[in-house]
Amino acid sequence: MLAAIAIYVSKVFNTDILAESSYNFDSVVTSEINSSTPVCLCSVPGYDASYRVENLVASTKARCASIAMGSQEGYRLADQAIAAAIRTGSWVLLKNVHLAASWLSQLEKRLQSLNPPKGFRLFLTMETNSGIPVNILRQSMVIMNEPPPGIRANLVDCLKSISPSRLAAGPNEKVRLYFLLAWFHAVVQERLRYCPLGWSKIYEFNDSDLEAAMSMIDSWMVATAKGKANIDPAQLPWAALRVLLKQAVYGGRVDSDWDQKLLDSFVDTLFNPSAFEVGYHLVNPIADKEGLIIAEGARLEHFISWAQALPEREPPHWLSLPPNAEALISTTQGSEILSRLLKMRRTDEDESVGEALNQAKASSSSSQPAWMRQLETTAKEFLKNLNENLPSLDARGNDVNDPLFRFFEREVSLGQKLLGVIRKDLNELIGVCNGEIKQTNHLRSLIGEITKALIPGHWKRYKVNPTMSLTQWISNFVNRIQQLTRIVQSNNFTESICLGLLFFPDGFLTATRQFVSHQTKISLEELKLQLYLDYEDSLSVEIESNGFRLEGLIIQGGCLKESRIELNEGSDYTPSRTILKWTKGSKSQETQDGADKICQQRSVDLPIYLDSSRTHLLFSASLPSHEDPGLLSRRGMCIVAAP
Repeated sequence: MLAAIAIYVSKVFNTDILAESSYNFDSVVTSEINSSTPVCLCSVPGYDASYRVENLVASTKARCASIAMGSQEGYRLADQAIAAAIRTGSWVLLKNVHLAASWLSQLEKRLQSLNPPKGFRLFLTMETNSGIPVNILRQSMVIMNEPPPGIRANLVDCLKSISPSRLAAGPNEKVRLYFLLAWFHAVVQERLRYCPLGWSKIYEFNDSDLEAAMSMIDSWMVATAKGKANIDPAQLPWAALRVLLKQAVYGGRVDSDWDQKLLDSFVDTLFNPSAFEVGYHLVNPIADKEGLIIAEGARLEHFISWAQALPEREPPHWLSLPPNAEALISTTQGSEILSRLLKMRRTDEDESVGEALNQAKASSSSSQPAWMRQLETTAKEFLKNLNENLPSLDARGNDVNDPLFRFFEREVSLGQKLLGVIRKDLNELIGVCNGEIKQTNHLRSLIGEITKALIPGHWKRYKVNPTMSLTQWISNFVNRIQQLTRIVQSNNFTESICLGLLFFPDGFLTATRQFVSHQTKISLEELKLQLYLDYEDSLSVEIESNGFRLEGLIIQGGCLKESRIELNEGSDYTPSRTILKWTKGSKSQETQDGADKICQQRSVDLPIYLDSSRTHLLFSASLPSHEDPGLLSRRGMCIVAAP
């Protein structure tokens, strides 16, 4: 779909827009505008374009006052800076003016009455925002900025942003460090396109991080070189650079332990003395895929030329992603585009909903508008799929103090209440469509949400994949109710459970831990979670004893061979047998059984998420594997309890 859209855009504009080079900012500022025309540097959220102005200031030696907007103090300083710059013919850079939309309205009127000297320039950086006054955009030269797509474009952009003054100070080896940093920055940003595979969530890595990292390199290189023109790469402060990159500059934005492991792996792989060796691989060759050898040379021009010779679109393994990553992102982006188009269409339709609702009173179905007939059909279809009710757990014959009983009692209670709410809402919707029930604010809101295929807010009482549609949500809810019905009817709390179909899967893990603690008289602190996947038949009795059967777990990006985790081309793998156990943390060599010895094999830690959005971490497990843990992190391998 994305390829088709690109072809369509090229045909309409009669040019390959994606292949056009970036603008010459120096030429724009000096030749294409006059002193009365502000320059608006608009950008997508998370991308800071102010570095373009700062680099131009450094190269031209222009005088420029820089003000960060967003506070009353910022407004006062901005007014003073503009007044001073008009008197002296200097420049003013106002950052993040989208945080000062009301002040921009005043600036717009002020600019109309000004008569600035020829050398005056006003730069405004902002994120795209509907609150920006339209008139100030009309007065300005508007330049849209966004992270360049692809490793090549990002790398070239980073390298060209390095000012000559920065290169002049420090030893010659600093240029290669800049290149390593630019490559790292490009990879980090490009992996954001593949979220949640590249990163588990969107982080606002931007050019301010790159600038901070370069300043850090400058400081350490000057301190280490002590005026020398060259320095032995082995003597560079690698440990300090790695720690600062991992924990402060880029790591300061990361709030997930698993994403931190991923970041650490990239930093440790790139920033070491071997990066100065001839033939060093930025990307290691794998299977039938060629690696990528670092550029030779010691001048910035050499690295820029090398970067410009790279392919426009990099293969996924350059980002340490599986081969099917591009198909994954194309599918995701295509779905997002369709979702936006549908939302635009429904926004137009919303204007007629209120009027149509009023006309629907006491009307026959034949006079209903098309959307209302569709709404009635949808509500009836949902009702047909939903259970009539959910039976209650019988406390007789059960220990009410049993942690598993208490957990499932809570699950059943929520299921009963939510099932009742949903069935009541759907029946009332059908009544409104038939003209039998008067509309209320609640029903109007419900009609608006279901007409847009949105999950009603008061139905959202547990966590699900954020990308789930209303139809998928109903189907998923039906499966949850059916699982609870099966458990209630069997009255067996240790039978096979699908974690992804529980309302509170974290509560299930806590309940099983408490259950085992009560049964074995081992304290909760001493119990350690173990996960066994596709274990050998000879160990089945031993492993399944006092264990909890799970179903529906999916390994993403890997598979199992001889009960060991291995990488694959990126496809999903569903284990045929899964047991979750709580065991005492450490045993002597003499008391270890076969299951314990499995856990003593070479292993890797994998995260287990609630679903494929990877927004909610359930737990982590150590599983047998001969793979490199760092490579598994970079490939984004994990286990999910639901699609």
